[in-house]
Amino acid sequence: PRLLDVVNHCVQEENMTFMHSFNDPDLITGHALGFEVLEVVPNPDIVVVCCGGGGLLAGVAAAIKLSGCDETKIYGVEPEGCTMYKSFIDNKPVGMDSKSIASGLAPPFAALPFALCQKYVEEIVLVTDEEIKSAVSTLYRAGLVVEPSGSAAFAAVINGRIPNITGKTVVVILSGGNIGKDELTNFPD
Repeated sequence: PRLLDVVNHCVQEENMTFMHSFNDPDLITGHALGFEVLEVVPNPDIVVVCCGGGGLLAGVAAAIKLSGCDETKIYGVEPEGCTMYKSFIDNKPVGMDSKSIASGLAPPFAALPFALCQKYVEEIVLVTDEEIKSAVSTLYRAGLVVEPSGSAAFAAVINGRIPNITGKTVVVILSGGNIGKDELTNFPD
């Protein structure tokens, strides 16, 4: 059976609550990791966040901007061919069938988070799968196990996708360690 059919069965028959992985206002509010960032770096110049469906990016961006950091520039990062970048170009949420090594950043559509991202995010920038692989390896060598989806923001910074960072206070969100040792052997040394 399709995953959504199983989820619907659990909601109806088991009296469970469904919370979409990115297209849910409570989940977006829960991603207010931006408040934690501001506790450590009260007024960052730039914040870089990976973006799939946009829930994490929307939550972080809204928290930072609504905390009075009007000058902070927030960038979303996704693999080439994904939805939020295209949504920004088309000025509306669009759906795409994306494929990437960073599968967590390749949802079929970007709906609810789009309005928040459009309001609070400076730009969506793109990275290649090869750049993501290299970022995973670089982070691993530094002692951090970060999955491809969680490494995209770092990949954007080290590959020069974020403009005007010299001399600025830059925060990069690394998220998710869902990668096994067997998978890491597929990444460059």
